[in-house]
Amino acid sequence: MDASLHDALELIGDDRELLADVLAHAPVGIVLLWGEDHRYRFLNARARELLPGDEPLVGLTVAEAFPHVVEARRELLSRVMDRGETVVRERIPLPSEDPAACEGSLWLDLTYSPVRDADGAIRGVLCLFVDASAHERERRGLTRALAHERDLAETLQRGLLAETTPRIPGAEVATRYVPATDGMAVGGDFYDVFRCGRDRWLVTIGDVCGKGADAAAVTALVRHTVHAVARYESQPARILCEVNRAIARDPTGRFCTVALAALDLSGEPAEVTVALGGHPPPLVRRPAANGRRGRAEPVGEPGTLLGVFPDPALHQRTVALGRDDLLLLYTDGLTDARAPRRTTTPDELAAALAATGDSPPGATIDALIHSLAAGPEGFRDDLAVVALRRRAPR
Repeated sequence: MDASLHDALELIGDDRELLADVLAHAPVGIVLLWGEDHRYRFLNARARELLPGDEPLVGLTVAEAFPHVVEARRELLSRVMDRGETVVRERIPLPSEDPAACEGSLWLDLTYSPVRDADGAIRGVLCLFVDASAHERERRGLTRALAHERDLAETLQRGLLAETTPRIPGAEVATRYVPATDGMAVGGDFYDVFRCGRDRWLVTIGDVCGKGADAAAVTALVRHTVHAVARYESQPARILCEVNRAIARDPTGRFCTVALAALDLSGEPAEVTVALGGHPPPLVRRPAANGRRGRAEPVGEPGTLLGVFPDPALHQRTVALGRDDLLLLYTDGLTDARAPRRTTTPDELAAALAATGDSPPGATIDALIHSLAAGPEGFRDDLAVVALRRRAPR
């Protein structure tokens, strides 16, 4: 016998009235079922309040008192009486008009334990009923609040991304944004694709540190600054300098990484000029030709992340984008999805991209997400990917 229980029984001694008073007025429901027919021998006031109906139950069997539930309880009571198990059932709904009910039911946590005689033989079942309706009400309220927060985050996130993927003459483009599986806050990953001249397009992809409203504010600031500066400035590195100044003035104290690619489709081959503000370099997938295998290679020179230093080191590099070449921009949610176990190295990402062959942009992105980021536990971080392919003449 547990020492504390022994001490309690010593205090009670032979005072049966004290013990009866403790059992009768306990704040949890207590029921004693006796014999193989599960006959009610005792139930306290709280149990009577929790159980349906108001007729006396002592002396009745469970089958007599509640014939509509006897089949559902038969297997459970057998486990206790025949096998000596203690069975716990949580959040069992019981229809009730009680003011304390949660959405028309009392929610009970039930424990069924065997009662043994002096020889160790099981003679009955002790049932404890705990009213968990308040906890269930709190849980449901929290679930609704979290669902509302998730919906708000999704709505705000959609507002921070390009509404539609634009149609670019002479090119195919696809975009993907995948939120983290928890989905409870606005992520910091974003992308944008827009025209900035007759045959010129700007592709932006970035990652703001953190999540939530502050990250959303910086995301909006970066997108709007790029759009505004691109009206009078064509060089990606200079555009990122202005973005850096805007973030530095922002009171949130956030920083971000950005890759900016300016696409010029006026000539043949086309050209893409890339500037990197602390962001992983885009990749260009070159198709197989003249007996040479297809390959993927990085574009751009590493630069300083934005929002930290007044004069970041920002460079730009220009490469040709021939027919059927594909440009891929991504955030680190694609390569770090399986951290901390492992991360995808730049060489592994290039190999995975080359392995997609001549797949169109959408299929290419989906293949990379499936092979590098998707897992049984979902996505640990949000990710954004943009793929653009020069269209070969038909």
